[in-house]
Amino acid sequence: MINREELERELKSDRALKVIPNAQKRVIIPVPQGIKFPKIPYITWQGDNKTGFGLLFINETDQRSQFLEQEVGILIAHEGLCPMGRNQQMILRSDAILQYFKANSDAMSDQKHVEHTIEFLQENVFRHAASDVNLWDNESVADIWSSDILWLKENFKPEDIYAKDGTLKPVISAAKCVNSEFDAVFLGPNAFIEGLGKTGKNGSWVIDQHGVRNLCTDEVFRQTYQLVAKKTEKNR
Repeated sequence: MINREELERELKSDRALKVIPNAQKRVIIPVPQGIKFPKIPYITWQGDNKTGFGLLFINETDQRSQFLEQEVGILIAHEGLCPMGRNQQMILRSDAILQYFKANSDAMSDQKHVEHTIEFLQENVFRHAASDVNLWDNESVADIWSSDILWLKENFKPEDIYAKDGTLKPVISAAKCVNSEFDAVFLGPNAFIEGLGKTGKNGSWVIDQHGVRNLCTDEVFRQTYQLVAKKTEKNR
C-alpha cells in the first residue's frame, strides 16, 4: 500500500507533471435540491474519515467508494456513445440520460430512485472503451464518479453549466476549462493508495487539483489530459 506520506513525496518529485485538460467532454448530473439522504461515514478525496448526508456507490475502475453529497453532489463521467437509441443505436450519453429522465420523471426524486438511476447509468451508459473513452464497450467496467458543485464551478464555463433561468442544467455535457492546471504523478499497476483506491492493471495517475486528488487510469489519462511541463521545470 502507498500511504499519504509516500504519495506526497511522489507529487513533489521530479516524476510529477503539470497537466491541463484537453477538449474531452464530461457528462455531469447535479443532485436536485431538496433530496434528503441519511448521515453516513465516508472518506474524502484527501483520504480523511468524515460523516455527512449523502449516499455511497463504487466506481468500478478503481474500486473506490464515491460519496454523493446531499444538495451539492454531482455525478461525473465521460461523454461519448452508448447503445440507448432506438433498436440499440448509438447515441450520446448525455442524450441517453435526458431520454431516461423524460421517461422516468422521478429518477432523481429521492434516495431510492437516485440509487436506481446510478445502477442504470453504470449498466447502460458509462461503459467506455479503454482505447477511446468516446466509444462504447459492453465488456468494460462502469466509469462514473462524484464531486461537488464547487468543483463544477471552478472547472467549467458558466454558459456550459447554467440554464437560461440561472439554475444548473439537469444534464451537463461540457469540456473542462483549459486554464485548469493540475499536478499529476504516475503510479504502477494494481497498487492500493491510501484514501484513493486501487490503480489500474496498466497503472494509474494521481491528479492533484489544489489538494483534491483522484485516480485516473493510464489509458483514460492519455485521452483526457495534455502535458504542460514537468513540475520541476514549472518551478524553475
